[in-house]
Amino acid sequence: MLASFSAFAEDGPGFSIAAKEYVDGGLAQRASAAQGALADTAVQPGDLADVATTGSYEDLSGKPELGSAATADAEDFATAAQGTKADNAVLTNTLGTFEVTGILNIPTPVLPTAP
Repeated sequence: MLASFSAFAEDGPGFSIAAKEYVDGGLAQRASAAQGALADTAVQPGDLADVATTGSYEDLSGKPELGSAATADAEDFATAAQGTKADNAVLTNTLGTFEVTGILNIPTPVLPTAP
């Protein structure tokens, strides 16, 4: 296809020399100086840690030391519902203190009579 386009570009109306050079591998297929400078500053795969290209946790250096919870089963821990219940529980030290002044009047209950 490229060869036939190249031949058409030579003879066809409205096609520039740049179009022909692009098809034939001329200047249009080469990187510009700006593109070359950008490529020179790009991080190269060899400059990266292995984990960056493999994605494997095993290739990660400086891994944290995991505690004993890492080997426990998920069932050993509270569920989300249990955690929410604990978060919303009233703690005794948050009730505060109160003082009773005066007489505490507790009414005597009225017991029903037998028929």
